[in-house]
Amino acid sequence: MDEERVSLFRAWHTMREHTRGWKPTTMSLRDYSVTFCTPNACAREMAYFDGGRLIAIGLVDVTPNAVSSIYFFYHPDVSAFSLGVASVLFEIEWARRLNCTHLYLGYRVRGCPSTSYKAHYGPHELLRGRPGFDEEPVWA
Repeated sequence: MDEERVSLFRAWHTMREHTRGWKPTTMSLRDYSVTFCTPNACAREMAYFDGGRLIAIGLVDVTPNAVSSIYFFYHPDVSAFSLGVASVLFEIEWARRLNCTHLYLGYRVRGCPSTSYKAHYGPHELLRGRPGFDEEPVWA
């Protein structure tokens, strides 16, 4: 963790505040540490650079059978390059090299713009209905 990462996160979050109506953040170095740098043997950071400039960070967990994509953020001035898509494709290839059978992108919540991109990748399953705590979920 360092000020460069915090600054990148703040720039990305500020863009989301304007484009998606997110609440402002006061992310400090300590907040960044607690949020993204807790000790975890499975966690990996994928840093993306343009020359010597940090332009994006991808956070993933690696298990014996899967890579789980946790969080991704980038500098707003490179948004035209679709680095989120590039990161997913890189993670797919990286999972293959690690002999993992899956890349897990996490849940997609219908109507949530921040997770809508997940519909473009497959295969995936959708939860049907809203099962109660004592009901078996139905996935399709």
